[in-house]
Amino acid sequence: MDSVTQFALGAAVGTAVLGRRIGLRRAALSGGLLGTMPEVLEFHRMAGEVDYPLKVLATDMKTFDAFYKHLIETTGLTEVTSRFSMETIKETTALPI
Repeated sequence: MDSVTQFALGAAVGTAVLGRRIGLRRAALSGGLLGTMPEVLEFHRMAGEVDYPLKVLATDMKTFDAFYKHLIETTGLTEVTSRFSMETIKETTALPI
């Protein structure tokens, strides 16, 4: 989402990073639940320091906080870290072909 759209919608784009110790089984169960949450735009399994990043869209910080609380209550996850983009410098879905 570009900065103008983010400003117009009053949206907060946050990333909730699920901890490394959740395991594949819990990640699969959480993924099923996260797939039903409209706030979750993306959910990935990654290699490296961060294993399961989410891209979450909320209208404001209060809404994101409600999402966060719902996430940890329904999944039982204990290691969740949130980060927020202050500005989108470039975002595209176009392929360079």
